[in-house]
Amino acid sequence: MLKLNRWGLNVAVAFALVTLGSVMAPGDAQAELVNGDFSAGLDNWTTSGDVSVDAGAAILGDTGVIVSQLYQGSDVGAGTHTLQFDFCNELSTFEPAGGFPDFVSINIYLIDDLGSFDLDNAVYDDVVALTNIDFNGPIGAVNGSIGPSSLGGDWQLFSVTFSSSFHYAIPTFELFGL
Repeated sequence: MLKLNRWGLNVAVAFALVTLGSVMAPGDAQAELVNGDFSAGLDNWTTSGDVSVDAGAAILGDTGVIVSQLYQGSDVGAGTHTLQFDFCNELSTFEPAGGFPDFVSINIYLIDDLGSFDLDNAVYDDVVALTNIDFNGPIGAVNGSIGPSSLGGDWQLFSVTFSSSFHYAIPTFELFGL
């Protein structure tokens, strides 16, 4: 679940992710994301920047940083897989003069050697670009579908089915506070 919030006067923007679905082929239990519901905080997730968990939601913020990242590799193997997650878009409408509003980029990186994955230096074998989201919602094309979430309120469900010939899939969530 992704939730974007403006926190107080420090103009921190948050993007919360809760109840992240598995990245797996039907019946392939090994491909489950570990701690995909954030019940154990950020255990088993790789983070950088302003990332926390509140009430079962992972929150990506921009307090003191320009980029916040959250991701986890999943051993999926070659085949067709589905990723689902709930998100709530509460990004700030603030747009600096001559700049861009904050946005979140969501992708699935594919790689055979998980140990060599390096998001910052673009070390991966392939990528499935899913969407970018700002305060107005998706920017441009959406690779997947967005519909109502069972969480109700402003929560939405994102779902995508993708094919991969690689061993690992790495769903990534990056908040850019520009």
